[in-house]
This record gives sequence, structure tokens and C-alpha cells, in this order.
Amino acid sequence: MIEIKRYKTLIFWLAFCVALLGFFFIFVLNLPMSILARFSVWAKILSGKITVWGVKSLRFFQPWWRGSFQFNIPKDVQNYKRGALFVANHRSHLDVFILLEQIPGMRVLTKNLIFWIPGLGLAAVILRMIYIKRGVGQSYWKAMEVIKKGLLNKDRVLVFPEMTRSPFGKIELGRFTLGPFQKAIQTKTCVVPVVIWGSDYIWPKEEFALASSGPLIVETLSPLQSEDFSSAEALADKVRGLIQDRLFELSKSHPYEFM
Repeated sequence: MIEIKRYKTLIFWLAFCVALLGFFFIFVLNLPMSILARFSVWAKILSGKITVWGVKSLRFFQPWWRGSFQFNIPKDVQNYKRGALFVANHRSHLDVFILLEQIPGMRVLTKNLIFWIPGLGLAAVILRMIYIKRGVGQSYWKAMEVIKKGLLNKDRVLVFPEMTRSPFGKIELGRFTLGPFQKAIQTKTCVVPVVIWGSDYIWPKEEFALASSGPLIVETLSPLQSEDFSSAEALADKVRGLIQDRLFELSKSHPYEFM
């Protein structure tokens, strides 16, 4: 097992910064814009930018938040002329923070526990995160309908189709849930694969401490047109294969044991 020095103080520092900056950027600046965003494209754009500014400010104060971030979002998605389903592997709690900065106006399929955390739950509502109670079929399909409605409304929706975080250092992806891919095909939405590497090195699953640095790489792959696929299974298999291949490449070029 790799010996990595992690610090509990960094977790408390992160929580303090999230509370302080989150109050200003989400509750003061973004709350009115998020309400107007339901009726106005310009308000939706501004709401997304405010969130990005907030997370950029958060990143400025976090020593671990350094790495390579390469995002290529289709122009029609950037201009809110078309929705997009972003599909990422999931390695750490940090993944959402990182992607919120890189994808303006992103809505995330989020487990119900987050909505019950004081402050964080209200922030999730303001940012229009999509509620799902894991293990409950009715909640799952209701969330899928919310995703479908969001895609038709030209939203950027992020899902972690493994539906859980990977154990530390694991390269092989778990099974992908098919519901989001089904909705992408039904709405003829483009699908953007996102590869995350190294966030579990910094903050792994089931550990309450952060490393001060790590081999953090997050990038998008070429978007896929959902209408080119005949089934959700075929689309999910293609996306999973692309992400998996890139993870194998990154594990060789940026192996954890050399850090």
C-alpha cells in the first residue's frame, strides 16, 4: 500500500472556505439568479458564471487544487443552444468541486444524503442538483425524468454512472447505469465523456484527510452524438470504453507510486 501523507487540517480548512465563500457566492449572489434562471437564458448563464467564480475563489485557497484541467465543451452547448450529458468516472468527493468550476451551470445527479446536510443541502437546491435516493427504484426513475427534462431545457447535466466512488487506486471502472444514456438518446443530446485521475490520491473514499498535492488530471474526451447509437447499452459501452482506455493511459504516465 502506498504511504501518502494526508492532513485532517486541510479538510477543516476546505470546509471553512466552502462555508464562507459558499454563503457569499451561492446564497447572496446566486440565489436570485437561480430563481430567474428557470425563466431566462441570460439569468441561467449568469448563474453558471457566478458558481464558476465562487469555485475559482475556493480553489485559490486550497493547496491541493493544482493539476491539469483540459475541457473542450461543444460550442452549441456553451451557447446554451443544446443540452449535454457529461459522464464521468468517480474517484473522490473532490470531483464535484472540480467539475463545478470547469462546466458552468452544471447540474449533478446527487444522492439524497447531500440534501439533508445543513447549508450544503440548500446550496444543492439553489444550484438545481438532481435528487436521487440510492436503492429506491421510484426515486431513480423520477430522477431520470428530471434529467430528460433538463436536457430538453438545454441544461448541462453531469452523472457518475458507476453511482459510487471507486476505491483508492482502482483503475477498472464499475458497471454503468443505463438510465441517463437512455434519456440522452430520447432527447438526441450529445454525450461528453469526462476522465478524472488522481482525485482519490488527494482525498480517497472513507478517509477524513487531504493530501497537499497529487497527480490530478481531469479532461473531456471527444463528444458523442447519442442519435448515432441504437440503444442505451451501446452508448454506455462506448463511453465506458473511452474513459477506461484513457484511465489505463494515465495510470502509466502518472502512476501513484512515483508521487
